[in-house]
Order: sequence, then C-alpha cells, then structure tokens
Amino acid sequence: MKTKSLVFPVKGHYYYSAQQAYDIGLLRPETPITLTPEPKNLQDKHAVQIWTHHFPCWLIGYVPRRKARFIGYLLEHDLIQNPALHYIRYRNQRLKLQLRVDYALPWKLRLDYWLSLLRF
Repeated sequence: MKTKSLVFPVKGHYYYSAQQAYDIGLLRPETPITLTPEPKNLQDKHAVQIWTHHFPCWLIGYVPRRKARFIGYLLEHDLIQNPALHYIRYRNQRLKLQLRVDYALPWKLRLDYWLSLLRF
C-alpha cells in the first residue's frame, strides 16, 4: 500500500501557545506533534487539535476545517504516521506554520470514507 503525504497550514495558532513554543525553540521543521480530535467543539464537531509532543504539551492550533473530517477519520482508524511540523516561518512579527501527515489508506477504507460523506 502506497503512503501519501498531506501538507496543510495550522489554523488559529495565534490564539494558542504557538508563539511561546516557537520563542523557546520547541517548534522546528520535523518536530513531532500530536493530533487530538475534539468532538465536543461547538464550532466544528470534526475539529482536530494540534499539540506539541514535548513536555509540556502546548496547544498550537487546529487542523483547517476542510481537512478536519478526513484527518479525524484517519485518526479514528489509526492510519496517520509521523505527524510533524513541515514548514515554519517567522517574518514581520507573524508566525506561519504548516503540518505534514503521512498516511496509508486502503481502498476499502477510502470507499467507506467517501460513502460516509454521502450519509450526512
């Protein structure tokens, strides 16, 4: 089965601890992170939090809404491999973060995912 990679921006990091984690050197390219579903989120029941993997664990942001449902499905089926920060840039007092997740999705689960989208 072929492994694929998905790269996307970290959303909402300016509301959480991303800047502090960056300032003390916890955020570097290839830094491992932890993805945690947040089904009780009032704004998006498919929300997925992004946490630093180091101690202390700091919330650095969220998976974008358009990707959250798919990432949640991959997490539910334990298909994500090596989630890590992919790109970090600090310019003009703004932090820009991108995340990379590797996954291998068998065709049966891919079909199941697409059918679940049709069920609402």
